[in-house]
Amino acid sequence: HGADINEEPLKKATEKIDDGFLVDLDQKWESITSDEYDIVIMSAVLEHVFDYKNVFTEIKRVLKNNGSFIHATPNATSLRSRIELLNGDVPAWFKNFEHIRMWTRKYLNTTLKQYGFRESHFTGCFVSDSKLGKVYSMFFPNTSPIFIQKFILKNDVAANIEIK
Repeated sequence: HGADINEEPLKKATEKIDDGFLVDLDQKWESITSDEYDIVIMSAVLEHVFDYKNVFTEIKRVLKNNGSFIHATPNATSLRSRIELLNGDVPAWFKNFEHIRMWTRKYLNTTLKQYGFRESHFTGCFVSDSKLGKVYSMFFPNTSPIFIQKFILKNDVAANIEIK
């Protein structure tokens, strides 16, 4: 299954997936059943969301008790972001006018715990095809421009999912 706020990408996606839901993340996801999914994946979404409280509440609602939430989001404390700030500039990823929220690992962990999630896996991901970028993210995952985290609901066990 998939979800999007725009009809056109959703129509295209449903050519390859079973079902699609038209969803505004800032509203209640009425078209999606509670306790339905093992995994919710969001890639490059959380930095665009106004009402993250609603998003985390709805994710928890639609996940099964042992469900996993996997997401990728720009890291506001990446080495690159820090250097850009020290040079008096705004981080390049934040110049996109649609990016309205800055997340750090600590801030995101703290926020998600308030909604009953706990971190079970974290990895940095340097967005680069260069060998240097791949080596960099192996040694400095907390300062990578993008990080990926997998959260599972508190007191439950999720399937071990390896993120590469």
